[in-house]
Amino acid sequence: MMKKVIAMCVLVIGSLGLIQAAHAKNITISVNQFVQHDALDDTRQGLYDGLKQQGYVEGENLIFNYQTAHANTATAIQIARQYMSDKPDVMIGIGTQSAQAMASVSSSIPVVFTAVSDPIGAKLVKTLEFPEKNVTGMSAMTPIADHVRLLQELLPNIETIGVVYNSGEVNSVAQVELLKSVAKEANIEIIEASVANSSDVLLATKIVAQKADVIYAPTDNTIASAFQALISAANATKTPVFGGATFYVDKGAFASLGFSFYQLGEQTADYVVAIIHGTKPSQLPVKPAIGTDLILNQVAAQRLGIEFSEEIQRRAIRVITE
Repeated sequence: MMKKVIAMCVLVIGSLGLIQAAHAKNITISVNQFVQHDALDDTRQGLYDGLKQQGYVEGENLIFNYQTAHANTATAIQIARQYMSDKPDVMIGIGTQSAQAMASVSSSIPVVFTAVSDPIGAKLVKTLEFPEKNVTGMSAMTPIADHVRLLQELLPNIETIGVVYNSGEVNSVAQVELLKSVAKEANIEIIEASVANSSDVLLATKIVAQKADVIYAPTDNTIASAFQALISAANATKTPVFGGATFYVDKGAFASLGFSFYQLGEQTADYVVAIIHGTKPSQLPVKPAIGTDLILNQVAAQRLGIEFSEEIQRRAIRVITE
C-alpha cells in the first residue's frame, strides 16, 4: 500500500512539473507595424503593457519581436514572410497594410490585426461577427457621425469641411466616404484632396484650407506622419483643424472626440492572450474600439478665435491650456 502511495505522489509531482514547464514556455509574439506615428506607437505600447499585465513579460516568458515597414507595403510583406519562417505563436499587424501583409502569408499561424478602420474593406474578414480561419482583431473606425455633430456645436456656422487623405489607404477611403455621407445629411459640403505621400500634404492642405471652414484630419497613416505640415498650412489661413483621433489634439488640432489607441492596444492584448490559451481566431468576433473622450486644445482655439462654452469644457476629459 505504501509503495502505491509513493508511486502516486511521484506521478502527481511529475505532472505538476510538466504543467509548470508548459506555463514557463516562452511565447513568441511578432509585431509588424506599418509606420511609426503616435496612434500606432500608442497601440503597440498598449499591446506590450497589456501582455505584461496578464503575466507575459519580455525576458521572462515572452519573446516580443517588433519591426516597422516605414510606410512601405513591400517591406510589410517582407517582414511578414520573415515572421512566418520564425513560426511565432501569434502574428500581429498594426495598421491596415501590415495587417494585410500578415494575413496574406499565413494560413496557419494566428493573425491579430489592430488599428484597422475597415477590416471588411481591407479584406481581412468577410464579416465582423464571424471571422474566418486564422484572422481576427480590433476595428478602429473613428466615430465620424459624432465628430460632425460636435463640429456643428463648436462651429455653428459651419458649411464646409475639408479633408486631405491618402486615397491609396483603404482605411482612409472608408473614413472619407462615411464623412461624405454624414456631412450630406447635415447639409455640409466636403472639400477633399488626395495625396500619394507625406511630401504632398503641405500643398494639398494649403489648397483645401482656402475653401473650407474647418479641416478634418482622418486616422490616415500619411496624414499622421505629416501632421505638422498639415497644421502649418492650416494655421497660415487660420483654418481650424479637427482631429479624427484624439492624439492629434496634442499636435495642434483644436478638438477631438474618440477612443485611446493605447487602450486599443490593451484590448488587442486580450485577444492575443485568449489565442495563446487555445481560443481559435474564428471564435473571436472583430471587436470595435470603444471610447468618446472629448479633448480640447484651448491654446489652438484662442489663436483661431474659437471660444469653448463652459458646458463643452465640463464634458471634456482634458483641456490643453498651455
